[in-house]
Amino acid sequence: MRRPEPGEYGSFYQGYVELTRGTDLLQNLQDSGDSLLHTLQDLAPSKSDYAYAEGKWTVKQMLRHVIDTDTVFLFRALYVARGGEENLPGFDENAWAQNTPMQNQSLEGLMEDFRLLRIFTINTYRTFSADSLNFKGTANNLPVSVLAQGFITAGHTYHHTMILKQRYL
Repeated sequence: MRRPEPGEYGSFYQGYVELTRGTDLLQNLQDSGDSLLHTLQDLAPSKSDYAYAEGKWTVKQMLRHVIDTDTVFLFRALYVARGGEENLPGFDENAWAQNTPMQNQSLEGLMEDFRLLRIFTINTYRTFSADSLNFKGTANNLPVSVLAQGFITAGHTYHHTMILKQRYL
């Protein structure tokens, strides 16, 4: 396998790709998911509704954001891998966070949702052929290959794990 090249994704995602390691996409997806879950396990339960500053997401909102984003990113990869050619829409993560009621969601339940989604994501990537990993599409008016979308997913998770460690622990 290989790492995605800059022309396979929009420059906005460069920082996420840079957070990944090596060329093994499935290992990056596994490791980034494990890292996030281990970090959340170290968090005091009382901090699940904590936000480190006014206007920032709580831990639960941030985890919900990672789940939602993983879902969108997986759909983008699946759509392109299966031959979809239309430009896929972007999404406003802040609007999604505001429109997601959190009072009935526990941190433990969100962690389980993330764990299951990451298993599903990895299993879905296993269905992609070597050729389809190189397929390119457009999402939010930016280029994206199937391979790049996977590395972006892993890097996005690493990004939020770093924020958790820096701001919440």
